[in-house]
Amino acid sequence: MKTSVFGDPALAPLAAKFVWAAIDTEKKESSAFVDKFAMQAWPTLWVIDPITEKAILKWPGSATAAELVTLLEAATGGPSTSAEATAAWIRGNREVAEGHRDAAITEYEAALAHASKSGAERGRIVEALAAQLEGGECQADCLGLSLREWASLPRGTSRLNVVLAGLVCGDALEKEDARRADLPQLLGEAGRMVTEPGEPILADDRSSLFEEIVLALRSAGNEVAAMDMAQRWRDFLEAEATRAPTPAARTVFDSHRMLAYEAVGQPARAIPMLEQSERDFPDDYNPPARLAKVELDAGRLDVALAAIERAEKRAYGPRTLRVLSIKADILMAMKKPDEAKATLNRAVQVGEELKVSGGYGQLMERIRKRAADL
Repeated sequence: MKTSVFGDPALAPLAAKFVWAAIDTEKKESSAFVDKFAMQAWPTLWVIDPITEKAILKWPGSATAAELVTLLEAATGGPSTSAEATAAWIRGNREVAEGHRDAAITEYEAALAHASKSGAERGRIVEALAAQLEGGECQADCLGLSLREWASLPRGTSRLNVVLAGLVCGDALEKEDARRADLPQLLGEAGRMVTEPGEPILADDRSSLFEEIVLALRSAGNEVAAMDMAQRWRDFLEAEATRAPTPAARTVFDSHRMLAYEAVGQPARAIPMLEQSERDFPDDYNPPARLAKVELDAGRLDVALAAIERAEKRAYGPRTLRVLSIKADILMAMKKPDEAKATLNRAVQVGEELKVSGGYGQLMERIRKRAADL
């Protein structure tokens, strides 16, 4: 979003309507904001009323510049094809921001009932509803919604995310569940989306859909098709990285490329890329942390340990837990269980001092259990 969207001239007419701010949720000085506006996905876009300090909009994920304009205008009372649909959508956003999933689902369903049969408004409502159904593990409802709605939605990020949610939810159903029979329909549309250059979606969103297609094909036992799609995914990301205008824009794809290389059985191809990113951004913990994981999987334990120790010196905030968890994995592979246990205990201490919650809280509990089992 930072490299591809926020600088787009299409946003200029909205510039004066908002005070724009970027929050690094890992930093200690951001803790008051994160405590008040909890999130589970990055990026998450918030629109906050400056008088009440309540969220008008919580939007997890990305959007193109044109989609963001529409989203922000709707969230602040701009033109809409249905006032009732927009009102219910905004109420649903507020319920999401306050962590009330069931109430949010009810509001989004009401918004959908009033929305036009097609168009961007319907797309964002269906996308928001699908996200809540997926998050609430309502897999059958989520898959059913995706199958009913995707074809009528305009091309773009919302339709991609609706198809993506349907794939994730459908694949989570039991293998013998008859409702899985409709998954090939979504897989076919997903395959068209990721391979059609003119599809108006951001490159990292396209990559996420590539990943889920590969996972779904492998889950269905179709290894030939999965490998073909994984290779296309790898080639797409390499082309995007080559075209990136700056090192910062290129590193956006580092984590995606790692996954794609692993999917085609070539994890070591990530090493030169990560080494370059570490040279370009010597203060960033991400490149050495990722490098440590690749080297661990390759069995080069001394190199992996050196990389994770560089990452550890640069890490801050809750992400320190992941870095220390990888370090413990490396120490266990080196047959140093006492050092691994001490590293895990230190991670728990960090988590307690930071008062982590949500996904990081769950990670800390897993780390705590690992330490207790050693």
